Amino acid sequence: MGKRNNKNGSQKKAGNATTKNDTKLACIQETPVKETTAESTTADETPVMDNPMELIQKLQSCFQSQETDSNALRSETRRLEDKLKDTQDTLKNTREQSQVEISGLNLVIKNLESNLENTREELQTRKEAYAGLEEEYGDDVLKYERGIGVSKLVKKKLQATVKELKSVIQAGCITTEVLKQDFDKERLTHLSEVERLKAAILELQRKNMSKDIEAKPGPSNGDKCIASGPAEEANTDCENCALQSAQIKDMKINLAVLSRSLTQNDGSILTGFSLKTNNDEITTVGVELNRMQVEKKRDWQNSLTEIVQARMLSQKTGPLHYRVLVKKWQTSYSYLETLEISQALSCESDHQFKMNCKWNEDLASLRNELSAQKIETINCQEKLIASHSKVINGMKEQAKINLTEEKIKQDKLTDAHQKATDSLNASYKAQITELETDIEVLNENCENRIMELEKGHLPYRDLAERILAREFEWCKPPRARNEEIIYQGNLAAHGGNCRAVLRRIELSPSDEHNEWFIHWYGISIETFAKHKDSTRMEKLLNMRYEMQKFKTVPLSDTIFERYFQDVMSELAKYYQSPTSHQGNINEKEYFEVTLDSMFSSMCSEYNEAAEYEKRRRKSDWKLGHNGQNMGDSNIDRTNY
Repeated sequence: MGKRNNKNGSQKKAGNATTKNDTKLACIQETPVKETTAESTTADETPVMDNPMELIQKLQSCFQSQETDSNALRSETRRLEDKLKDTQDTLKNTREQSQVEISGLNLVIKNLESNLENTREELQTRKEAYAGLEEEYGDDVLKYERGIGVSKLVKKKLQATVKELKSVIQAGCITTEVLKQDFDKERLTHLSEVERLKAAILELQRKNMSKDIEAKPGPSNGDKCIASGPAEEANTDCENCALQSAQIKDMKINLAVLSRSLTQNDGSILTGFSLKTNNDEITTVGVELNRMQVEKKRDWQNSLTEIVQARMLSQKTGPLHYRVLVKKWQTSYSYLETLEISQALSCESDHQFKMNCKWNEDLASLRNELSAQKIETINCQEKLIASHSKVINGMKEQAKINLTEEKIKQDKLTDAHQKATDSLNASYKAQITELETDIEVLNENCENRIMELEKGHLPYRDLAERILAREFEWCKPPRARNEEIIYQGNLAAHGGNCRAVLRRIELSPSDEHNEWFIHWYGISIETFAKHKDSTRMEKLLNMRYEMQKFKTVPLSDTIFERYFQDVMSELAKYYQSPTSHQGNINEKEYFEVTLDSMFSSMCSEYNEAAEYEKRRRKSDWKLGHNGQNMGDSNIDRTNY
């Protein structure tokens, strides 16, 4: 129950400490001491052996309250330091950013103004130059543009005609090549067909002769008579007889064929021939065919193509298929029909040859015409180019003159611009030097201000370092702790620190703080502010604050207080004397001289009293610690 009540009390006190105003910081430092003194008096009045647990609980609550107050003060000081640093950094950054932005905006505005002036001048000069050129060469330019437009139109027309002629020539060449190829193919087919027909006729004649010889009867009486003659005459007579018989048989065959052709005139290959003229220029022999002959023509043309293909394939596969097609032809068409077919093919080939010749002549004439037109167009273009070159040369000369004049104007403008830029650069350099000096002054002021702030925060930093060192030592095991560091931390938390109090009062001054300072430090705030840089004065006031808090000896009975009052009275006399206003002796030097004889004895007395007070407090702490062990409770740390 004791632990729980102490914890709740410490939490309440910590919450109240954080919500207190900054103006009551000095009073907060004083109240724990008063509470401890009151509690110590009550503890002294009550016997220890009668109720040690209450004494231990009171001491524990006192320690915890002092610890919470010190933590609150420490957190408040840290918060104030952080806030001050943040405000300084933000002010510095905003000042630098504003200066940079202002300088950048000034430069941008100046550059924009110079660019506007330059563009205006350039536009004015260009307008004047264009107006002069239009007045001098307006008509020539219009004429030249019109001539260029006419020449472009003529050129386009000529290019179109040339393209058409090229397309016609290309089409004629293609058609001639195709016709040549067709003619060569048909000629080859006709020649091969004629050769084939000749071979077929000879083969038929040979077969007929062999058949006649085989069908000849035995020797007659005339033969017997011939045989009875000499042998040579008999042989010659036999040969003559064989030839005559063969001729007779051939004549019979021809007569049979002719008779068959005469009887079958309607089924022949062609009906006749006629002369044809194409465009009153070419006369060729044409073939007249009726409807049946046209259909028959398709048949024998197809059969001829098959024979030609078989002849081409016979070189690879053999002549068997070719011979079959030839026999089929011989059975299908007679000798007269083959002759008519050859006549029709020769007429068609002749007609095709004459047409090819005519087309070649037309192509040659077209090429000649195109070459003549090309020559004419080239001559026209050369004339136009010559006239245009004269105009262009004149315009080039005028352009050179204009360029020289423009160059002279530009040189004048550049000289004026250079003078203006030099003057602006000089003014800018002067402004830059002024700004640099201002920046240096500002930097020096900032550095001085930072040094002053650091100097003003040195007491807070000293307090924080000593208190933090005490906290680190308390975290160690009891045997590993450094008592001197803990003592210095307790002294920083609960002892005197006149410079920190002065800094706190300067930030929020009040009459209560001045009275409190006079009561504990024995001097007014104004007097200490004059000697705040003196280390002896600072140490003297801190010793006086701690001597007044010691419980062993009252402060009024000590030699320390008597010497302290003597020093203060000497300072008061010095300030009241007229020599202090004349400035013959510095007040700091006077204070050091008056304090020099008594300072060592005051320090020795303070050290003895502090050592005795330290031993007393340690014995009290041990006594309280032993009593707490008897009551089964733990205390981790002691207050000052």
